[in-house]
Amino acid sequence: MARSYIKARAPRLASDLRESILASALDVLDHPDLKPLFCEGSRAEAPIAGRVLTAEGEIMVSGQIDRLAVLDGDVLVADFKTTARPPKAGQPPPQSYVAQLALYRTLLAEIYPDRRIRTFLIWTSGPVIHELLEPELESALTLIKAA
Repeated sequence: MARSYIKARAPRLASDLRESILASALDVLDHPDLKPLFCEGSRAEAPIAGRVLTAEGEIMVSGQIDRLAVLDGDVLVADFKTTARPPKAGQPPPQSYVAQLALYRTLLAEIYPDRRIRTFLIWTSGPVIHELLEPELESALTLIKAA
């Protein structure tokens, strides 16, 4: 069914490219850490807004979370990168991407203080799935607060 859907939506796309797109999408959907992002109760394009305190004062944050799942002990946040190239193995993700998720994490921690906030950058080409860890997020937040 997915193959016929992709073919109908992009009839001129080469079949090998269609297969590659389908395989990448299925890899994301089947990734064990990401499954809750696509289950019942998860949300796509969830709006988020609030204030984050910095050294210069409060900054207003407003955005849209690509995928959000609120679980019993965790909140999962995913930001999809569909046109950007993923970083090479061993390279950190772009700081602007990390900063965006660090800000979202800060706001979500206020809403869900009793849950761990897990953030993922997902490059759909590949796919490349990168869970941002506490040190990366805190470092990005420190840079934002110092700016």
